[in-house]
Amino acid sequence: MRRRGCATSKGAIAANTCRRQAAITPTPIRNTRSVAERILEIDTRLRGAAVPPDDQVWLRQRSELETLERLGKRDVLLVAGAKELASLVAELPADAALDPAVDQQIDEHLGRLAEGLTRRGEILAVLV
Repeated sequence: MRRRGCATSKGAIAANTCRRQAAITPTPIRNTRSVAERILEIDTRLRGAAVPPDDQVWLRQRSELETLERLGKRDVLLVAGAKELASLVAELPADAALDPAVDQQIDEHLGRLAEGLTRRGEILAVLV
C-alpha cells in the first residue's frame, strides 16, 4: 500500500520513516476534519434547539409575544454569528494546514454560538 508523500521503496526503514512522518506532521485533512467536527457539534445543537410549545394552557399562562421577541433577538444573533463563521471557513485554503490563529478564531466563533444557544435554551427553560 503506497502512502502519499512517502518513499516508494519497500524496505522496513522507509516504512518506519513514513509512519513517523505521518504521526509528526499535522496534515491539512486532520485540521480540516477537526474544524468540521467542531462545527457539526454546534450544528447539531442548533438543529435540536427547543421551540415554545404549542399548548393553549401554556399560551394563557405565559407572555407569548415577549417570549417570541426575546427568542427572535437571540436567533438573529445566532444567524449573524453563523454567517461570520461561514465566511471565515469559506476563506480557508483547502490544501493548506490550518493556521493556529485562524483555529483560535474559529473556536471563538463556536464559543459565541454555543453561548448563544445556551442563553436561548434558558429563555425557554424559565417558561416550563
